[in-house]
Amino acid sequence: MFLQGIIDIQDAFSISYTIAVSNDGVNYGEEKHAYVYNSLCQRIEEPENKKIVLVAAV
Repeated sequence: MFLQGIIDIQDAFSISYTIAVSNDGVNYGEEKHAYVYNSLCQRIEEPENKKIVLVAAV
């Protein structure tokens, strides 16, 4: 993966990607942002309320 040379993605709390799609490689659509969170750093306590709690480092 390209990012491996830039940052250590295993220890990251979250990674952000900016994505734009093109059918012809020239004209791109609107950029969208995607976030991928490290599940080892957090847990969901109350799914119905979308409450996320950080996990203490060991």
